[in-house]
Amino acid sequence: IIKTWRSGSVGAISIPMMLMQTPGGFVFAYSIAIRPGVNWSSWISTFVAATLQCVLLVICLSFEAQAKSQRALESTEATANDAAADAAASSSPAAAAEQASENTAT
Repeated sequence: IIKTWRSGSVGAISIPMMLMQTPGGFVFAYSIAIRPGVNWSSWISTFVAATLQCVLLVICLSFEAQAKSQRALESTEATANDAAADAAASSSPAAAAEQASENTAT
């Protein structure tokens, strides 16, 4: 959890696998806990592991959401920059001279 938090990226963690495994950990802990005559020490380690998996899953999902919004923002900025470059190119002195020569020729 700490390494993932510090890196700021998901890395090689498979989010779909975590989406299946995390709830399964809680179900497994519950299935152990409801057995008759079972002490809390039998299921608590599985419950803690599932809780830590859940924390890691939430961190990974938040990193992915941030990355997706960052990609969308960069895409929007790139489109705006391309449009501004096109507008600047069409208003350059060379373009103005071409338009003037076309206007005088007609």
